[in-house]
Amino acid sequence: MYTLFRTTFGEVQRSRNPKEVVIRNRSGSPAIVALLTVVLAVATSCTAVPDAGLLQAAELSRYAVLIVEVIANAPGYTSEEEIPNESITLLNNTQTDIDLVGVTISDEHGSWTIPSSVGDTILEPGEKWTVTGSTYNPSKDCFNAICLRNKGECLTLSYGARELDRWCYPQSGVQGETLRRLNLPAQVVTTSDLSIAFWGAAREVQGSCYQISVGETDILVDCGSFMNSGEYDDQVFEFAPSEIDGVIITHSHADHYGRLHYLFHQGYQGTVYMTEVTAELYLARLDDTIYYSSIPGNEKESVETAIRKSIHEVEYCSPVTVSAGITATFFNAGHIPGSASISLNIEADGEAYSVLFSGDIGPGYHPFLDPPDYAFMSQDDATVLVIESTYGDTVRDTSDGPYDAFWTGLAIAIEETELVVIPALSLDRTQRVLAAIGEGMEEGQLPPDLGIVVGGKSSCYLTEKYVEFQRSAQLASASLERRYRPYFSDEFWAESYLWPCFWTYTRGTNCKGWEDCDADFKNEYDIVVAPPGFGDSSLSKHLIERYVSDPDVAFVKVSWAPDDSPMGQLALVQGQPNATITIEGTTYPVEARLVSVSEAFSGHADQDGLVQYASALPHIDTIVITHGEYSSMLALKSRLSAELDGLEIVVPEYGKAILLGGSEDYAGV
Repeated sequence: MYTLFRTTFGEVQRSRNPKEVVIRNRSGSPAIVALLTVVLAVATSCTAVPDAGLLQAAELSRYAVLIVEVIANAPGYTSEEEIPNESITLLNNTQTDIDLVGVTISDEHGSWTIPSSVGDTILEPGEKWTVTGSTYNPSKDCFNAICLRNKGECLTLSYGARELDRWCYPQSGVQGETLRRLNLPAQVVTTSDLSIAFWGAAREVQGSCYQISVGETDILVDCGSFMNSGEYDDQVFEFAPSEIDGVIITHSHADHYGRLHYLFHQGYQGTVYMTEVTAELYLARLDDTIYYSSIPGNEKESVETAIRKSIHEVEYCSPVTVSAGITATFFNAGHIPGSASISLNIEADGEAYSVLFSGDIGPGYHPFLDPPDYAFMSQDDATVLVIESTYGDTVRDTSDGPYDAFWTGLAIAIEETELVVIPALSLDRTQRVLAAIGEGMEEGQLPPDLGIVVGGKSSCYLTEKYVEFQRSAQLASASLERRYRPYFSDEFWAESYLWPCFWTYTRGTNCKGWEDCDADFKNEYDIVVAPPGFGDSSLSKHLIERYVSDPDVAFVKVSWAPDDSPMGQLALVQGQPNATITIEGTTYPVEARLVSVSEAFSGHADQDGLVQYASALPHIDTIVITHGEYSSMLALKSRLSAELDGLEIVVPEYGKAILLGGSEDYAGV
């Protein structure tokens, strides 16, 4: 099974409190056979019993020792006064005693290697060790020695050429302020062959990023953006990008790939594995991704070039070797075109492991796609499933047909207002909305010949890519047939959802024109489909600010949105008298109508679909729930526990690691 270790946040504290731990044999049958002492946080005065042995600096692996605190803005008015009051604090992040002698601390000015002469350099597990500027910089030299800057800079720990840790501490405006590192890497465990650390989508939807470590090999499954959620920074990695050996991307949504360019900018030089359609959709907007990033202008071109050269396109159900001992098989997840679940087969020290990452799971009724590949799953050997839970607390009723409510609400809005605005995700949601409108016009559910415009550069590029996919069926090209058919449903090939086009673009047919946000949309169009779906930026934000107080305008909500986003706020106040919403500090009265039909267009499985997905795997004994609000995760955990007996089900926090292998298989209580 696994052991679950918690990353320690803030002050390092320890406890001797024992807890029962279920120990399972290889067959998965549980038996409570031991009381293990779980080292958690109580007080630094507690003495922890270390594991046998002592790790020397030459034996330390990445993150075995961490930089956890600094005082950079030390009291004093000159370097000679300040430097002695500076300090750097390190932490033993293993389960074993370590010796710091030989570890080098460096910044942009200089470095210092810890000598035996400084005193007690042996740290117990979880113990801190602090060194002051008077020790590492006795000459008080700010040019050739470590000299901490209150403007913020990066510190590195290393042994020889091997980097152990790196932390870029923030600016400090208060003299004597202790700057504490908040998000620490998962605890290093030396008794396991395999670990999975969770660097995103842990008790939240955004930021999918899972680090799989096999000995000295590290790969990532997804490298997603936190989508400006505020808690984490897309540019800060809690691991060294240069030390990653391979990256797998499940699909082309930014919360799964959106930090990839920063990974390359910070030193990643390996291969990125994705399906062909995922690559086409990702590359279609890579220029803009790089252009609007925080990468310095003179480095953007080289990062984009490196990414384009790195991509290795993978077919469904064709195993690919990602690194020595790690093989990945992509199979259809039914979420968006090209989306994949990933089956990882891992060999380490003569043991074989199989872990399945669901990626985002489709609802089973996406008009462009086949359902998830349950036939493949029924033959898979995975014992551990990492599963998404976006709608883990929701069961949908689509018995009336997925688009009936959309057509009804849209027809009324068109009849009773002068303009309908549909904020929509640029990838897949925009194209599905267009297809549903086209189908509704064709079947008489909507007025014919509606004036429809699609806003946004990315929406334009991606819609044109979908049109290319659709046209390939009409052109009956054998080469295109072979390339694209596995990624779409027979229905997509049989029906002309998106070709010929029945809409225009605000940016013109080449997608590069100027987008006039102040155009007379009410008189020129019936429907505007504009990104993003949250309404928190770009054209949809502008249209909400402009029209939310206009009773002759209707907004149609076709996707989930955070409660604090403009579309999320509109949904919360729907039907309330004297309702208002707030956008960037400005309050707007709500007079516009809202039609909410997000379930019709969801690209995610509901709770029933997630349980069906997990049930399709015949050998799993552990389920790890990620990619969802905490309430959704707990609801899914409760349902899975009730219907799938004998499984360990875990909801990890950011920075936790699940460990497989070693001499025993443990399940943390």
